[in-house]
Order: sequence, then structure tokens, then C-alpha cells
Amino acid sequence: MTQGIKSYDTLFGVINSGYFVDFYTFTYWFFSKFVPLFLFLIWFLTCKHWWVHVILIPITVYLFQLITVINDSVQYVDEVEFIYTVPIAAIILGLLYFLRSKMSIYIQAVDLKKEMDDNMKTPKKIK
Repeated sequence: MTQGIKSYDTLFGVINSGYFVDFYTFTYWFFSKFVPLFLFLIWFLTCKHWWVHVILIPITVYLFQLITVINDSVQYVDEVEFIYTVPIAAIILGLLYFLRSKMSIYIQAVDLKKEMDDNMKTPKKIK
């Protein structure tokens, strides 16, 4: 059985596999964290809805995981990254709850206006 490539020479420098078995395994782990992070970032930047900040939670999880894959001194990947994102998630969810509570009166006003418009369109007969 042949051993895989431990390092790969590119235009930007040499990429070492670090604690991974070979370069292909490192590449697999890197892109399994980078691609979802990149897609979530695109979604976050292009989303126009009020709940867009909820997307920051998976972005932080994938960012911590990507840093762990790149960092050679860490031996275990996907072990404690979620613990680091809990404070960020709590702040974002608290902010969203506050915004939603402030927006609820406007949502109710829009519903009331729609109901009143519907009532005005259909005349009621008085007996």
C-alpha cells in the first residue's frame, strides 16, 4: 500500500497535511468546512429578510471548524467548536427576540389594515 502525499507545492507556498494522514484527507476536511461557510456567507450577504442574523450561528460554527482544520496544533476536529459559538448564538437570538417583540405591533397593524380593507370592499346590508 502506498503512502499519500504529505505536502503539496503551489504558487502560494507549500501546503502540509499536518496531522492528517495525507494531503487528500486534509483537502477533504478543508473543503467540507469551507464550502458550507462560503455558501452561508453568500446567503447572509444577499438575504433581505429580518431574520438574516440567525445565519450567523452556522457561519460561526463552520468558521471555528475551518480554523481547527487549518491549525496544526489541534488534534481533534469538530469536538469543542460548538461550545465557543454558544455565547454568540445567545446574543444573536436575544437580539432577534427583542427585534421581533418590537416588530409585532407593526405586524398586527398590517393584519388589522388588511382586515379593514376586506370589510370595506364587501358592503354589509343593514336590516
